[in-house]
Amino acid sequence: MLKIQLFGSVQIALDQQSINLRPAAQNLLAFLVLYHRHHFAQTGYRRDILTDQLWHEHDEKQARRCLSTTLWRLRQQLEAETNFRGAFISTMAAGEIAFNFDSDHWVDAIDFETKVVAGLAVTLEEMDGAQARLLEDARQLYRGDLLEGNYSDWIIHERERLNLLYLKCLTRLMQYYDRCGRHEESVSCGQAILAVDPLREQVHRHLMWTYAKSGQRILAARQYKWCEKALADELGILPMAETQMLFAQICTTAVPIELPSIPAEPTAVSAVAESGSLQHALQQLKIVMQDLDRLQTQIQQVRQIITQLGASAG
Repeated sequence: MLKIQLFGSVQIALDQQSINLRPAAQNLLAFLVLYHRHHFAQTGYRRDILTDQLWHEHDEKQARRCLSTTLWRLRQQLEAETNFRGAFISTMAAGEIAFNFDSDHWVDAIDFETKVVAGLAVTLEEMDGAQARLLEDARQLYRGDLLEGNYSDWIIHERERLNLLYLKCLTRLMQYYDRCGRHEESVSCGQAILAVDPLREQVHRHLMWTYAKSGQRILAARQYKWCEKALADELGILPMAETQMLFAQICTTAVPIELPSIPAEPTAVSAVAESGSLQHALQQLKIVMQDLDRLQTQIQQVRQIITQLGASAG
């Protein structure tokens, strides 16, 4: 049984015995297993594709040498105990390289995606405990960013895709627990979302309302201050009018506050576009224009200094 954990720090184990792979071998193995959805995963990747993705900083000859050496070392470590070449890494007739998905293996990223997709297969209204358990299991698998600390170009797209899937998982769980009246679990999911993306105002509002509804108005006020600071630090803008009004209600009334709009499941858009707020967009545009004006002023000042220095030298 080959166990591959790619969330957070990479951990590889064969029959419960830890295997310490070199970074290059980790990258090669991760590349082969992560793209299991592509037809190349079954037919194998051409060597020039692998060298372009994993050793693009080297010339062609050196890159092919790196691939051959890394492949040999990877096989030595993974297949030494099996006495079977190709137990986990297969080489096709034309030299293509593939991971053997028919082998006895487990990959946390693949298991995570499978569980999230199954958990989100029904609508929120149709969702029951079975889907919630799938999403909770997936949540536990996400121990950190994919291949944490590795910033190779090929990883970034897959990392962002799985990160978005993680946020969708948390958002659906937050919605589900709220519908079931399990407010502590709903708050926990909201906090986990904001730990990844602190600019999601709808989530801040949801937590503010949940705290206020349960009589924890100090926590609700702190949540607003966190939202306010996050937006100011990252975007230089104020919270939306809806968020400010909710905060004012929390501070001035003891009457239960009307539930704000439930956060929608995230999509691959910016925080400003996600909010759908024209006010946010205009505020951000204004800030960018101010920054451009200051930059143009600084450039003009530098030009004047250069002109003056040139005249003095003449």
